[in-house]
Amino acid sequence: MFYCFLSNRFNDFEISLISVKVHIFFHNLKHLTKILSFISSQCILFTQNMKNNIRIATINLWGLEIWEERRSNLFELVKKYSPDILFAQEVQYEQEKQDGYDQTKEIKNACGYEYYYFLKVTVKTKKKEKKFRAPRIHGIAVFSKTPIINIIPHVLNSAGDEKEERAVLFFQTEFNGKVLNAVNVHFDNSDSGAAMQFRETLELVKNKKEQTIIAGDFNIFSLDLNDFEINHSYDSSFDKLKYISYPEDEDTLDYVLIPKNFSFEKIECLDDFVSDHRMVVSDILLD
Repeated sequence: MFYCFLSNRFNDFEISLISVKVHIFFHNLKHLTKILSFISSQCILFTQNMKNNIRIATINLWGLEIWEERRSNLFELVKKYSPDILFAQEVQYEQEKQDGYDQTKEIKNACGYEYYYFLKVTVKTKKKEKKFRAPRIHGIAVFSKTPIINIIPHVLNSAGDEKEERAVLFFQTEFNGKVLNAVNVHFDNSDSGAAMQFRETLELVKNKKEQTIIAGDFNIFSLDLNDFEINHSYDSSFDKLKYISYPEDEDTLDYVLIPKNFSFEKIECLDDFVSDHRMVVSDILLD
């Protein structure tokens, strides 16, 4: 019918010319649709990349206790949840043993973290009366998908009856073109000692005058930010979700604290057995 309409008004040459132009128009329209679809997909990706959210996780590794049995499960769990930053406490490697275990290097290699840092805090030769086959270098570590651009270790003042040295690890990473400040903590194994060292850490954070994420093993059961007068400046993972990170005592010792201008999008405390502590995973929307 369309051809009949044209034939009544144009000669064959003109009709052929019109057909070619129509074909070119629809051909170009098809390519234009593809171009617009590509632009739309890139805009979506750009928007997602601009969304300033980060996933962090914290886990007390329990040193090298039954490490042979636990390590593959730990590696799989870290790879499954793929935190941008992993805070780890009670990290160990065997000194002066060529084929000895090294948790930092094993996690880095198995889970694909390009950037990491291990802070030596002390050396352990035995647990209770059991002597280790080799001295164990004991400390805390951080693993990051993005460059770690600054490291500031701080040895904490001794507290309580415990003789073990404690330290915190301040660090900075690049994330979405900005600098992210954080500190990995592992406090004294006593209520009063842990509280004292937490206050010491808070004073350090205050003096730095930077928005700082605080995460790790606080050794404080059911942490209440009101007790430390930071409830107006920080939010706690435990306030957003009641969880048990230390099953032996059916309580919680492990937390993620974020400045008020950040916000939690999701918090999980994973039941998977990879340590005597459970891994806490937090998705955080940065300011």
